[in-house]
Amino acid sequence: MNVCAGDREAKKGFKSFISYNKFIILAFLVPAAILSGVFIIRGYYPFGNRALPISDGWHQYFPFLTEYQNMLKEGHSLSYSWNTGGGVNFLGVMANYVASPLYLLAVLIPAKTIWMLLFLAFTVIVRVGCAGMFFAIFLKKLFRRNDHSI
Repeated sequence: MNVCAGDREAKKGFKSFISYNKFIILAFLVPAAILSGVFIIRGYYPFGNRALPISDGWHQYFPFLTEYQNMLKEGHSLSYSWNTGGGVNFLGVMANYVASPLYLLAVLIPAKTIWMLLFLAFTVIVRVGCAGMFFAIFLKKLFRRNDHSI
């Protein structure tokens, strides 16, 4: 019987959390949905067959992310890589290209180009959503408001 009461309290807590943070949740979902719509219209992965990285994204960003994935999976030091540019201090690369905590999830992705392209597209969508959400949190705290204006 206590389990049912606990379930009701958990549901009530979840509903109140959602109700209190609905504008922050929307601030995540709206930019993520807009960018997903752009990906659909333009035919980018995962909704089409066009790759998101072009130019520097394909020749720098993508190889660095792939190397970061290999380093994490194989347990190599993140400070230096012999596989990138003939040898490079990877800490600078990490700071500029792969510092997002979302990229730690690359360990779960198979080491194939198509999966990495899908992963990259997914992380771009999530990062844009997070940018909207964190800005909404900032505005909520700064102006002490919790309405559609944030």
